Amino acid sequence: MIAVGLVLCLGCYFVVRRLARGWLGVRGVRTLSRRAEESYFQTPPARRLSWRLAGPAATYALAVALAFSMLRANGAPAPTTTIAPLPGGAAEAAGLRAGDRIVAIDGVAPNDWPDVGRLVSMAGPGRAVTLSVLRDGAPLSFPVTTSAERRIGVRPVFPPPVAPPVGPTLGRAALLPFTASANTALTLARQATGQEKVELAGPVGIAREARVMQASSSAGERFVLMLLAYPIALVWPIVPLIELLLTPRRPPA
Repeated sequence: MIAVGLVLCLGCYFVVRRLARGWLGVRGVRTLSRRAEESYFQTPPARRLSWRLAGPAATYALAVALAFSMLRANGAPAPTTTIAPLPGGAAEAAGLRAGDRIVAIDGVAPNDWPDVGRLVSMAGPGRAVTLSVLRDGAPLSFPVTTSAERRIGVRPVFPPPVAPPVGPTLGRAALLPFTASANTALTLARQATGQEKVELAGPVGIAREARVMQASSSAGERFVLMLLAYPIALVWPIVPLIELLLTPRRPPA
């Protein structure tokens, strides 16, 4: 996974740095070398600065574009109280069906799936709760007894995710090249000190993320975008470091 990010980052950095050197007319320096001739230092400072920023800026823009595409493709899950009974559970035994939408639990209306879990849990173990549902537009009520774990044996049915707003999504995408590396570094530090056991983003983590996505015709597209966006966001900070290491210097006299 990290190798994918390295290839994308370094490939984009090298190509753009080389092209920008020609576009800006920067002479006396090689694409990937620290040594520069005197003609380089006679080039206007604005052009030299533009050339040095071109590689990191283009790589960052690629990381943000991939992250934005991934976040938009994943979509934002819409709140739901629509359920599907689990086989052999109390809800199935009580007569609930897949597609029933819960409108009240003991007279209290839930706003989303976490609300459903909270209201059922508040009833306590082995207690009867009244579920008011809509089935094909018709209101129905079912008494359901909670289990010892304060559950009634249902799972949520989410509608297809909707595309999130462009502005907030672009903001999240712009931060991802920084937050991905920072979060990974913190996780490594916690693992090294034994404070936490968290699996880092990798093939297994990516596959898990893909499994929890809503099934749709674009699932493959979202998986590919995730497989590209996370690696480049993870290793992007290496590009500014390389640029610093390649700071042109005059040859020794």
